[in-house]
Amino acid sequence: MQLVNPLKMKEQLVAQLQTQIIDLERFIEFLQGEGTVSKVKGPKAPCHCKGKEPRPPGDGRPQEPGSKWGKAGVQRKKSERPTADQEQLRKETENIIKRAATLMSMLSFGCGAGRNRFRKNTLKKTPRGNHYGDLRASLEVAINSILELVGPETPADSDYTSDSEEMPIMAGNEELTVAVRKHLSPVLRDLIQHGLMPVGQSQSLVPFLSCFPQQSQKPTKLMHAWDLILKYYHLKKGDQYNRTPARRLSQSFNLEITGGSAMTNKQTLLGVIGSIISSHTPLKRSYDSHFKAFVCAALNQKKLIIWLRLIFRTQALTENYYQSWSYVSKTGFEDAFRSLERLNKYNYSLPMDLAVRPFQNIKDAF
Repeated sequence: MQLVNPLKMKEQLVAQLQTQIIDLERFIEFLQGEGTVSKVKGPKAPCHCKGKEPRPPGDGRPQEPGSKWGKAGVQRKKSERPTADQEQLRKETENIIKRAATLMSMLSFGCGAGRNRFRKNTLKKTPRGNHYGDLRASLEVAINSILELVGPETPADSDYTSDSEEMPIMAGNEELTVAVRKHLSPVLRDLIQHGLMPVGQSQSLVPFLSCFPQQSQKPTKLMHAWDLILKYYHLKKGDQYNRTPARRLSQSFNLEITGGSAMTNKQTLLGVIGSIISSHTPLKRSYDSHFKAFVCAALNQKKLIIWLRLIFRTQALTENYYQSWSYVSKTGFEDAFRSLERLNKYNYSLPMDLAVRPFQNIKDAF
């Protein structure tokens, strides 16, 4: 089923409203024309029956009761009931007015979205007005800063691991960790979030929700990049996969084998997502912390591009949760993948547990 664009939906609603108003105007003109014709015809010729001849008004003498010009005749004309045609015309007029009023209220309170929408620079503050070109440029800067830190003088294999308490963090590795977590991860997050739907909303609901009154003036909360990763995790039944005995056994011994065969890229992705959920979610870490751990794990395994491509090539996600003008819909993220490919030349040993390590230390102390 082809989805209707919200703007086209509004245009159709406006066109329908205009048609209803035009029909109403024509109908009113028709009613006015009926009245004009009756006035042009005028009263019927006086009856030349036997009896006294009726006198025209204005001759100074009182009108006789029952005459055409007398009070009784006026009362009889007022007391006449409307015909069936007049009653039908009246009902049709009421229906047209009600429909026009309904459409007008929808246009004013829903699709119009208030009188403050079109103030200056409002479009620039919206996700759609914020073009992804700036985000792509920021991604290039973040990648270059990492490449400067992992130059030829930096060893490819670092002895530091996040679970080791004896080995201190080296200065170079500390700078690299900061560059990845505070520069690369936020920019990559924003680029993934470009054009994502608001929380609890999908593409199929947009044309209809846009024409109902907005109950609150609070800014809409958009989906986080980690929200999208969780959508993929639940769609691929990652929780069931991580609960299988074979997966738990390989995870206990840190093996890349499940059921006697090597793990696929999809399985490693589901395993890493499950590990981050089990370590970060119980401690109520933010989604930013979840996503930073995901980026670090992906760089450590040189699978950042592979894992993101698996997510973005899931049609159910891109069609339901991305706008048509988003960076993912326009480019498929392939342009960013070509830039991220330069990071795969080096080996990384980035910590995944920085956000939860203080809590683990407290737990170990007791």
